[in-house]
Amino acid sequence: MTTSKLCKRAMSTIAWCLLLVEGLSAATASDERHAYVCNNQKAETEAFEQFKKGAGGFDPNYTPPANIDSVSYTTSDGKTMAGYMAKARGSTHFLAEPLGYILLLPGNAVYAQDLISEIRELSLLGYDVYVYDYRGYGRSAGPSTVAGIISDAKELIIRLNRSATEGGRGYATHVIYGISAGGAIALNALDANSKIDRLILDGLPATMSVKLRLYFEYLRVPILECPAELAPMNRAMFDSKRSLLIKGNQDVVLANTQYKRDQDRLLAKAKAAGVCVSVQPKFGHPLMDGLTSPRIQLIEKFLKADLTQGCPSFPIY
Repeated sequence: MTTSKLCKRAMSTIAWCLLLVEGLSAATASDERHAYVCNNQKAETEAFEQFKKGAGGFDPNYTPPANIDSVSYTTSDGKTMAGYMAKARGSTHFLAEPLGYILLLPGNAVYAQDLISEIRELSLLGYDVYVYDYRGYGRSAGPSTVAGIISDAKELIIRLNRSATEGGRGYATHVIYGISAGGAIALNALDANSKIDRLILDGLPATMSVKLRLYFEYLRVPILECPAELAPMNRAMFDSKRSLLIKGNQDVVLANTQYKRDQDRLLAKAKAAGVCVSVQPKFGHPLMDGLTSPRIQLIEKFLKADLTQGCPSFPIY
């Protein structure tokens, strides 16, 4: 066999191997996303159905306001995630060059279309603000799984962090704002290589599990049972010196779905790790207490603070 034919055969074999590896990698990603890591398929599927019912009605014909863009991205397993983006604006409400991006990771009982006013208000801090429906929610393809939602968040963060030369927007500052279960998803999606400048955890549950309180603290019905290693109280606090935890003392949602002992443990761990903590006596669960504007004022102070000098002093509302 000639040298030319040998080279061609070798190149063909290498190409086939690369395609095989790529296919196996995509299959592995798909398998991981479709794995039911909490209880089993039936229990996890039923839990997400309950969460979606709690979100209220989804309007498939919803059209965002003129100053809100529809956005989407396709995951490595071929699912399209749909959401919205509010462009950065200054205090005068005119479009401005963004300081960076804020990715809002919502709770497990809300659709992206219900967060338009929140992302618009956050955009007045000078950031492009994104929110996506989780897989299986709203216009995003499913099925909904805890593992899939965490993996999607990882991919989306990588995408938003891309420089202009890598095909991204080249944002200078990267901010994650996790609301309720969105904070738990963030803590499972982030690692030392995530290149996040600020992490905001608002109404953070101590665990990924959901146990509905009946009459007494320890009389509860399990809705979702997740592995202990996914629980925020057992996770590393990412880069604690660049994190903010907002806790509302009137948060009945966490009181009804999380054990108090676990929430106390989470708060103590965050404080010990050096997380900036703002405990608000009047705050309830985020998006449900009518106190979104004070929250954004806290976030603004945190984003503007020179954290090398320590955490800023937060007002009490």
